[in-house]
Amino acid sequence: MATNRPHSLPSAWQGFVQPLRTVQPPIVAPEHLDAFLSEILLNLSDIREHSRTLLAALLARQRETPYVVKNIGDVVLSAALDWGPAYTSFTIQFPLADSVYKEEKARNPRFKDFLMVRQARCFARSPLTRSSPQDFQKRPESTKRGFDTFQSRPTFRGLRYTLILEQILKNTPEGDPDRDYLQQAIAVIKQQSLDANEGIATTKSKVACRDYARDLQQKPTDTMVRRVRLVPRCLG
Repeated sequence: MATNRPHSLPSAWQGFVQPLRTVQPPIVAPEHLDAFLSEILLNLSDIREHSRTLLAALLARQRETPYVVKNIGDVVLSAALDWGPAYTSFTIQFPLADSVYKEEKARNPRFKDFLMVRQARCFARSPLTRSSPQDFQKRPESTKRGFDTFQSRPTFRGLRYTLILEQILKNTPEGDPDRDYLQQAIAVIKQQSLDANEGIATTKSKVACRDYARDLQQKPTDTMVRRVRLVPRCLG
């Protein structure tokens, strides 16, 4: 269960954050870099710690019964109660983080090349040097995945955990004490998803208003239909 690439978040740090902080000349202006990383990474560092804690707990349980792990419901329930605020906060704020990330790709050609969106032109204007980062997907730490895969991964964890736990519950016999823990864990994770979905709607409205304000600066003659549709949402 914890084998859903628990190392992927550290890989994102190694393949993305570190090169952006050290490359010369900078890809993102140094005075804006910290704010940019904070906006797109959100609380991924907290989620990384929760993933490590869950993995450690599952490995400890495995060592208790090396051949067949019979009970994990209590482990997952405890982890779900701990990770709830972090995962919910990340999921709610993710639409805005994704918007900031995509906007930087759209306006910053070097950032776009760095992420290997246009592979054929990646750093074509100047050869790679020792101080230049390899584009993200070519770095061994990225396991051939783009940054957006790492960035969005936590938003899918709840759904995947629920599906796995439901299958485990289905194969857990009646009377097994683990059934109650599994049912509680499933209920907790589903409630976290519901809470996150409520907040996502508000964040998406903020993203729409942010995009609208940007478009007004770029295209002052934007269509009246779009203005009528978005202005009330931005004011309300």
